[in-house]
Amino acid sequence: MVKVLDNSREATLQDRIVDIISSLISQSRFDGLEFSKVERDYPIGGRRPDIILFKKPNDVPFFIIETKRISKSGNRSSFQVLNPAVVGQAISYIVLYALSKNQLEIIPYFATADPKEIAIFKTPDSILNSVNINAIDKRDYEHVIKPETYTKLINEFLLFYRRLDLSEKFFYGVLDTLAKDFSGRFVEKIKPTLAIINLLRSFVERISEKSETMIHLKMENDAILKSKLKEMENNLGDIPTSKGLARMMSYVLMNKLIFYKVLEGKFKLPRMVFLDTSSKTKFLEELERYFKKAMEVTKDFEPIFQTGLYDMIDLPDETSVLEVINEFIQILETYSLDEIVDMSGYIYEYLIDPEERHMLGQFYTPHHICELIVKWAIKTPDDVVLDPGCGSGCFLSEAYKELVKLKIGNRKIPPPESVHQKILDQLYGLDINPFPAHLTAVNIAMKDARSPSTNLNIIVNDFFLLKPAIKIFSSYTVKTVAGEVKREILIPYFDAVIGNPPYTRWNEISENTKNLIKKNLSSEIKKYGLLKRSEGGLRAAQNPGIYTFWIIHAKEFLKESGRLGMIISNLWLQTDYGIRFSNFLIDHYKIKAIIDFSQRLFSIPLISTLVILMEKCSDEKMRMDNDVQFIYVGKETSADELLKIIDEGKGVKEGIYVKTVKQSNLPRDKTWIRFFALSYEEFEKNYAKELVIRASEIFDVSRGSVTWFIKKLAGSGADPFFYLTPSNAIAHDLSEYLGTYIYPALTSAKHSEYFTFTKDDWEQLRQKDKECYMFVCHKPLHELPSKIKDYINWGKTECRVSGKRGGGVLCSEATACRLRGKARGFYGWYDLGEVVEAPIFAIYQAWYKTRFMRSYFKVAMYHALISLIPKVELSEEQIKAFLAYLNSSFMQYYIETHGRRSGGGIIALEVNIAKEMPILDVRKLSGEHVKVLAKKFDELEAEARKIGGASEREQIQNLKPKIYEIDMFVAKILGIPEVTVELVQKQVDMLIERRILDSKKAKGQNIEGESESWIRPPKKRKKGILSQATSESLDRFMDLR
Repeated sequence: MVKVLDNSREATLQDRIVDIISSLISQSRFDGLEFSKVERDYPIGGRRPDIILFKKPNDVPFFIIETKRISKSGNRSSFQVLNPAVVGQAISYIVLYALSKNQLEIIPYFATADPKEIAIFKTPDSILNSVNINAIDKRDYEHVIKPETYTKLINEFLLFYRRLDLSEKFFYGVLDTLAKDFSGRFVEKIKPTLAIINLLRSFVERISEKSETMIHLKMENDAILKSKLKEMENNLGDIPTSKGLARMMSYVLMNKLIFYKVLEGKFKLPRMVFLDTSSKTKFLEELERYFKKAMEVTKDFEPIFQTGLYDMIDLPDETSVLEVINEFIQILETYSLDEIVDMSGYIYEYLIDPEERHMLGQFYTPHHICELIVKWAIKTPDDVVLDPGCGSGCFLSEAYKELVKLKIGNRKIPPPESVHQKILDQLYGLDINPFPAHLTAVNIAMKDARSPSTNLNIIVNDFFLLKPAIKIFSSYTVKTVAGEVKREILIPYFDAVIGNPPYTRWNEISENTKNLIKKNLSSEIKKYGLLKRSEGGLRAAQNPGIYTFWIIHAKEFLKESGRLGMIISNLWLQTDYGIRFSNFLIDHYKIKAIIDFSQRLFSIPLISTLVILMEKCSDEKMRMDNDVQFIYVGKETSADELLKIIDEGKGVKEGIYVKTVKQSNLPRDKTWIRFFALSYEEFEKNYAKELVIRASEIFDVSRGSVTWFIKKLAGSGADPFFYLTPSNAIAHDLSEYLGTYIYPALTSAKHSEYFTFTKDDWEQLRQKDKECYMFVCHKPLHELPSKIKDYINWGKTECRVSGKRGGGVLCSEATACRLRGKARGFYGWYDLGEVVEAPIFAIYQAWYKTRFMRSYFKVAMYHALISLIPKVELSEEQIKAFLAYLNSSFMQYYIETHGRRSGGGIIALEVNIAKEMPILDVRKLSGEHVKVLAKKFDELEAEARKIGGASEREQIQNLKPKIYEIDMFVAKILGIPEVTVELVQKQVDMLIERRILDSKKAKGQNIEGESESWIRPPKKRKKGILSQATSESLDRFMDLR
C-alpha cells in the first residue's frame, strides 16, 4: 500500500526534503561542488534551523531552509514564504552563524518554504548591516529585517520563487542553480515584478481556496447575492461557478488592500494592520470601514472600492484564514509601496495568467497584438479612445502608454500628474461584466495611484445599449456637496475604437443582448442579411459571431476618419454571413489591413483569430481607391516593423506574406479567405513554371476500377448483390469462382487505412469476413456456369435493394441495373464490366485528409474511390514521387478550396475537380529529386503503419511532421518561401476545422422546442452566387471561393 504524505505537517515536510536532498548528494556533484550531508535541527547560536545543507570540505554550512506548515487550526503558525517574519527568522540563523565565526563566514544561501511554495535567496554580503540585532536576540522575527532592506532583498537577492515540487528532479535543479551561482556562473534571478506577481497570485489562491465553500452556500442562501447573480445571468446569459466567483472576489479583495496601503501614506488614512481575527464578522466589517474611509477621505477611487457583488466575499470563521489576510497586509506594510506603484501598471497586465483569464471569462490578448493595434489606431496626443469590451484592460493600458509617449516623448510610467489626468479624460472602457470592469479600473488607476482617478471612465453596461452623445451614470457613487450620487459620464465620438470583442455566436448570445442588437441594428441586419428571416434578416440560416455586430455598432461611435483596430475571429472570412458582413465593411470603412499570424508565434495559441485595421469613411470614391493589405505573419516581428510593412504593402518579404487588393476589386459575392492564399497564377509565375500540370494530362481519372464505375461515374445500384463477404460466397456455393467471377475487391474506404494497399491487407479483410469480393461477370448469360446463372437468378427474383417498405426493389430492377441492361458494351443488368488496374487511388469523401494510396494488389475498387490510371509508363519511384506530392499540404489545399463540401462537413473530391488537380510533373525532375520524394512517401507510409492508420484525426495530427517534410522538399524544388508553405499548411488546418465545426454546430440545434430551426435542406444555388464546386481552370489553384 502506498503511503499518502500529508505535507501540511511541518516535520513531515522537513523529513521529505531531507530524504530527497540526501539521495541527490550521495549520487551527484553539482557544477563541481560536492555536498557532504544535510541535517535537521543543527544548532546555531542556541537555536536550531529546520534544515541545513553542508558542503565539502570541512562540512561548512551552505544552505538553510526554514519551513512553515499550512495550519488547519486557529493559530498564527500559517505563513506565506515571503512573509517578513519567516524571512527574518531564516536570516537570523545566518547572522548568528556569522557572529559565531567572528563575522568571517556567512552561509551563502537560505530559503523559506511551506508545502506549496519555496523562495530561495542569496545572502547579501552586507547582511549584518541590514538587520536589527536586538530583534534577533528577542526572537522578534517580524522586525529583524530593517524596513528599507526588505524591498532590496526581494529585488536583488531573490533567486527562485515558485511552487514546491517534492521530487528529485525539482531539487536537483535547485542545487544545480545554487552551485552555478556559487561558482560565479551567470544565474538569471527572478524579476522583481514576477516575484510580486507570484506573491499576489499566492494570496488569491489561498483566499479563494478557503472561501469557495462559504461562497457556494451564500450563492444558494443569500437573497441579495442571488438577486445580483440573477441580474448578471440576464445580462450575460450565464453566472460564474462558486470556484470562479471565489477567485474573482479574492482578486477584488487583493486590489482593495493594495490600493488602500498605497493611499494610506499619501492621504494620512488610518493605518491598516493586524485586524481583529476573533470573528470573521468583525474582521470583514473592519475591512469595509477602512475601504469606506478611503473613499470618504480621498473623495475618489470608487471604481476600486465599490464593485457590487464582488464586494460580498465570505470567509470561514477560522483564525488561520483571517491571518492570511493580516499576513498579506503585513507584507504590503514592509514592502516599498512606491516601488509597487511604479511597477503596478505592468504587474496588473500579467497578474492573471492566460488560462485563468479564460476560466474567468477574460480572453488573453498577447501584448504585442495590443501594441500593434494601439500604435496603428492612436495618432495624436489628443485622441479619444474607446474599448467597448475592455476585459482586464490590456488595450486601454497600452493606449495609456502610447498617449504618454505622444504627450511627453517617452512611455515612462507614471507620467506627470497633469498628463495622467488628461489621459484619464481620453480613455473610455466598457464591459457588461463588473469584474473585468473592476480589473480595468485598477489597471489604469495604478498607472499613477498617487493621483486622483475621479475622472476614470470605466462603465459597466451593454455596448449595444449605448450610443454616442448620450449621458449615462456610473455603477458606483461619488461624494459631492449634495451627498452621494452616481457619476454622470458623457459618451463622446471617438478617434479610435480598439479591443478584443467576444467571439460568441448568435445562438449563444443572451436574449437581452440579442434584442438590443435587433433593435439598434435592424436596418443593417436587414440590408446585409446577417440573420435568419425570423430574426429580422434576409437569410434562411445564419449564425454570425457577435463581433460582426460589434464592428457594425462601433461605426456609430467613430468620428469621420476615426480608426478601428480589433482582434476578432477569422471564421467570417469563409462563411456566407461573412460575405454579407464584408459588404458592410466595403460600404463604410477604408479597410487598411487584415492580418493573420502563425500560431507558433504565441505561447498561448490564438485559435482562428485575425487583426483588422480600418478607417471610417463616408466617401465612396476614397473607399474604392483604398489599398487593402492581406498580411500573413510567419516570423517574429515587432509592432513597429509590422506597421512599416503595412505602409509599404510589399509582397512576400522575410517571413511575411502581403497581398494588396484595391477595395473596389474586393468581391461582394465570394469569401475573402482567398486573399490569404497564393493563387495559381502567382504560383505558376513565381515558382511552378513548367513543373506543374493538370492531373488529366498524365492520368485517366475516374471512379473505381471497374468499367461501369469508370464510364458512368455511378454506383452498382445493387450493392447487396455485387458486394460479398467470404461467407456469402460460400452460402451461394460460389467458392470455386473466388478470384474469377467473385473478384477480390475494395468495397469501402474504411478497408484501406494506410497509404498503400497490399495483398496482406486484403487477406486480413478476408479473414475478418468483410465485404472484400465483388461480383464481376463480363460475359453473356449463355456462356456462364450454372452456379453463376443461379446466383444471377437469385439477384433477379429474391435479392432486394434496401428500402423503407417491402424490403426495397429487386436488385435487377434498381435504376442503375436497368440502365446497364440497355447500355452498349454490357451484357445485362448483372454486368459491371472488367477490372482495370489502378496503381493510385484516393478517398472520394474524407473528414480530415484526402488520402492518395498506392495499390500493390489488383482489386475491383468500388465507385466511392477515385482511381488514377497512368496514360504513360511510370517507374515505381515516379509513382511514389507522385504520391508524395498528392499527399502534400499543397494538394489538400486544392481539394479543400475546390472540392464539394457535403452537408455533414465531409469534403468530396469529384472526378471533374480531380482531373483539374495541378500536380508536380515528377518526370521533369532530376533523378535525385524523384528518389527523395519516393523515399519521403515510404516514410509517410511507414509512420502510418506504425501508428495504426491514417484516417482518424489524431493519426493525421501525428503524421503532419512527415507531410510537412514533403511540403518543404517540394517547396525547395519550386523555390517557394517557407512563410508561403506555412501559410498553406495553416489554411488547410483552418478550412478543415471550419468544415468540422460547422457540421458539429449544425447537429443538435433542433433541440429548441418550438423555435424555428436554422438547419434547412441545401437548396440549389443560382449560378453566379456561391455556386457549387465545378471544374475550374488551372489558374484558380489555391484560390478560395
